Amino acid sequence: MKKILMLLSVFLISVLALSSCVGQTQGPIDGGGGNDNGGGTTDPGGDSDLITYSVSLYRNGQLWIPNMEIYAIFVNDNSVSEALIDDFYGVATFKGDGDYNVHLSDVPEGYTYDPNSNVVDPQHTELIIDLYPILSYDSGDGSGPYNPNAYDISRVGYYKVDIDSINDKKYFHFLPTQSGEYSVESICDIYADEVDPIGIKYTGTEQYINEELGSEVYEDGGVSVESGFTTNFKFSITFDVTELNVARVFAIRAESKIESYPATIYFKIQYVDDYSKGPAFNPTVMEPKEASEDVRIRETGTFYRLIDLNGGKLDVRGYRYNENDGFWHVYDENKYASTNGYGPTLVCPVTTTVTIPGLGTSFGKALGQVPTFLCLVGEDDERLCYDYFLYGSGPLFAEDGSNLEYHGEYYAKYTTNGYVYVTNELMEFYQLLANNKEYFKDGNGWVETQQNASGEYITAGQEDQWLFACGYYE
Repeated sequence: MKKILMLLSVFLISVLALSSCVGQTQGPIDGGGGNDNGGGTTDPGGDSDLITYSVSLYRNGQLWIPNMEIYAIFVNDNSVSEALIDDFYGVATFKGDGDYNVHLSDVPEGYTYDPNSNVVDPQHTELIIDLYPILSYDSGDGSGPYNPNAYDISRVGYYKVDIDSINDKKYFHFLPTQSGEYSVESICDIYADEVDPIGIKYTGTEQYINEELGSEVYEDGGVSVESGFTTNFKFSITFDVTELNVARVFAIRAESKIESYPATIYFKIQYVDDYSKGPAFNPTVMEPKEASEDVRIRETGTFYRLIDLNGGKLDVRGYRYNENDGFWHVYDENKYASTNGYGPTLVCPVTTTVTIPGLGTSFGKALGQVPTFLCLVGEDDERLCYDYFLYGSGPLFAEDGSNLEYHGEYYAKYTTNGYVYVTNELMEFYQLLANNKEYFKDGNGWVETQQNASGEYITAGQEDQWLFACGYYE
């Protein structure tokens, strides 16, 4: 949707490189008078009535002396003026008589700044403009919402992305290391007024993106001017301490005023404040089979990994939970008729020393921490289980915020070669692990991009994912 052009006085300076957002070269304004710094300025009357404003640039926390030609552009409703930043003192001075927004004609390569937040007025005549390094993405190319295509972001700071056409959309996975509320805000130059950025925040998890029903579109919220083409977006993303293993997905697209692409969009991600859905950790109360001697493996024989069978296809219909012993088994009514269809007992790893089938990495590395208990027992004999290991590192807190004293059994205490029999608790644990770590994601997940021993790619439906970690002895 096109917007009405902004005020003529502001539009006069929109000579930035076409379809750029921030940080591209803009030439000096024609027709300005000279000053001590060599740039033009507007003198609306006698000098005795004017106020001297100064602008300097800071980079990496220190005054930066430009090694290039950069003009400070002073804008208000009545005038547009520019002053060259001196390459010796690093300061641009300008005489005026009111409030001015200030932006730059250019910035050094690899840096950007917020062009819409710099103001001088008679009470604040000296301005420092901070230059920020443009951060690189951890991985990805932004071409799709799923790994490995989406841009991965873990740090707060300033970023840029190129939008290749009016229909192009770049996707991002944001997963910080600290819980809290974060803002995502575009910082396109409202004075250049060349590009209209649009942010899209997706709800739910990364496993499935619904473009129509699971998205929120943000066309404003950031710094804009009335009737301007450029309306910056801004939205917030929250992470509870229990959610630091699930990235948030958002996307950016852009509309160019003169339909010239690529359009470079600059945006910033900032930490806003603490965020919690409640206590620091509020674990789900479960009723699992408590770890005990029963989970120790007693069979011997050849070990089969499930991902190496059936062409690499994981299908839970070939396995069944036996309420008599509390474990999952291979199930075939014909082959194991003498035991009511229940065959070998499934096993799974519970120590850091075991390499998880299909991942080529240890359990501890895949989980992100060392698993100690998979079953915790709190006050009133409440079971507080695997949520703890998937989401947070303690201490545990009760709903009223008090410390929760707990004890429990080590699954690792009963391992055979690092494996134990699969209980319902362990099944649910690995299912949640596969979901939260995105091991399966429409062909792009960590596990399904691996090949099994026969060179076949591993596949699984939504309810079958936990089987990636399992095998059996026969």
